[in-house]
Amino acid sequence: MFKNKKGAIAIEALVVLVTIVITSSVIFTLVSLGVVGVDESSAVAQSDLLNTEFLGMGRSGQIVVDNFRFCSSNGALSGCLIESYYFYPGDEVHFFFEVESSTYADEIMIVENYELIGPDGGIILSVEAENDYYYEMESSKSTELVYFKDYFTLGSRSSSGEYTLNLYLNNPLIDKSTTLTKTFNVINNY
Repeated sequence: MFKNKKGAIAIEALVVLVTIVITSSVIFTLVSLGVVGVDESSAVAQSDLLNTEFLGMGRSGQIVVDNFRFCSSNGALSGCLIESYYFYPGDEVHFFFEVESSTYADEIMIVENYELIGPDGGIILSVEAENDYYYEMESSKSTELVYFKDYFTLGSRSSSGEYTLNLYLNNPLIDKSTTLTKTFNVINNY
């Protein structure tokens, strides 16, 4: 039929592509008109597949923690009244820090989680998933500086020794995370 094999292959490929486009158009039209239904149980899996980023382009950026400090007294948002790294059982341990993070699509979102580890290496407090802290805002800047403050209360029977605070910060919009580890001491008067 065709003497030129390259031309025949190109025409066959073109016919296959046109057939696929026409078939897809007919199916989408039938679905939008309600003639053909979509199985709702598989809709979640399909949306996960459709939301998958096959090429991780366009989501670059950074998240950096700076100026972290423990405080024995609650002060203004950007500072401590009394900065300290020594506490007593029953004290409130306040901590302040700054986060500089990139924005994505004129938005910034930061998720804070942390865990407190005692002198024996056991986890005393874990603030994660259900208790995490979200910061969300719109911004026209490429990066934003956000001030955080948080606190926890030491138990009245806290052991003496060095405690470790692991701070986990995440910006899900740019898919970037960072971890900061800081220590403080508890002094027991017993």
